[in-house]
Amino acid sequence: MYVINGHVIDGDRTGAQPVLAAAHAAGTRPRCMCHGADGVDMYIAKVSGRYLIKRMPGTGSTHDPLCSSYAPPPEVSGLAHVLGKAVKEQPGSTRITLGFPLTHHGRHTTAVADPDGDDIAGDPTKLTLRGLLHLLWDDAGFTRWTPGMLGKRNWATIRKYLLAAAEDKLTNRTPLINRLWVPETFNSDHKPEIIARRTATLSRMVGGGSRRLMLTVGEIKTITPTTSGAAVLFKHVPDYPFHLLDAVHARFAAGFGAELVLRANNPGAHLIGIATFGLRDDGEPEIEQIAAMTVNENWIPFDTPAEQ
Repeated sequence: MYVINGHVIDGDRTGAQPVLAAAHAAGTRPRCMCHGADGVDMYIAKVSGRYLIKRMPGTGSTHDPLCSSYAPPPEVSGLAHVLGKAVKEQPGSTRITLGFPLTHHGRHTTAVADPDGDDIAGDPTKLTLRGLLHLLWDDAGFTRWTPGMLGKRNWATIRKYLLAAAEDKLTNRTPLINRLWVPETFNSDHKPEIIARRTATLSRMVGGGSRRLMLTVGEIKTITPTTSGAAVLFKHVPDYPFHLLDAVHARFAAGFGAELVLRANNPGAHLIGIATFGLRDDGEPEIEQIAAMTVNENWIPFDTPAEQ
């Protein structure tokens, strides 16, 4: 629950939108009451036409651990080394500096696996692919768990909150959401509409003098060897394989072998991939850089069988 101008509201209810809109216009800060009378300052953001109450930068650990706004201290979450450097939070937006390109001048590039699988040891002024995945996953709330979440996490939920987490991220003054495609949950009854929306999103790569790339985050279903490397098939996208050149496939297998083994040995686990990709001359998607992490049946990341 939150307090705005002395009134208690539930920010998730549709009826709260007029109150949040007025408070947003007036610059009024809600207070989260997870700790009782004192409360914790929040702010209101407008995301996709809706007003949302969000935690102030750097205050996640000041909330009650059972509060939806709680976040572990940066040194616990693994993000301490990039906060204030590659990741600069401010009310309303988060500026991020990426350690990989989303635009190329010229058509031909060399695809590679994310060379820095362990982003903790990387350059703190730049986010690796997996570092970006960790940031989005944490901001989406999928590093936390309460019993009330049981049975409520599925790909539709994952997609919704990943996109919401990307809404306030800016890279080189470009909204990250404009360069991110997260597959929709497959539904055969709505396949034409889903493909049309996918085509519209990926059309952002077409045109201009530079070669534009997109980001995708999805659950890897299969990686199948081909004559030129491999084909990656994400769940919910059965008609749209992503091509991997032989060199990037080999580096991915070497750099993320532990994640591949964890997924293979744990039937309830999911292998989440993040990749930059462009379109080949024949219109087929080709991955340029790729990284991965393993999550358990509740979609919480883990690195060893003991953590699951």
